[in-house]
Amino acid sequence: MAALLELLLLELRRASLSLVWMLVCALLAAVCFVAVWIGLSAALALWMIADGIDPLLAVLSVTGINLLAALGFIGVCVLMSRNLQFSATRRQLSLDVRARSEADT
Repeated sequence: MAALLELLLLELRRASLSLVWMLVCALLAAVCFVAVWIGLSAALALWMIADGIDPLLAVLSVTGINLLAALGFIGVCVLMSRNLQFSATRRQLSLDVRARSEADT
């Protein structure tokens, strides 16, 4: 039993270190993606300016596109957050509690 517990602890340590490194890498990747997005937004604004659009209008247009994209992503997150409620599990647990209390009486 002690050997099994030691194995479990070693794997838990390895998994936790891997998770930390995965989070660090994800954060660095997110920073890189933000830099790319800023570069693409600037390129789009410069392209619009080169086509004769007023610079202020070009920057506001790119900003508006970014705002709409952000609102869309937030909407998706709100819709997906409903999946985090574990409603079926909570429903099943409440049925189990009721069944136990009825069996006790």
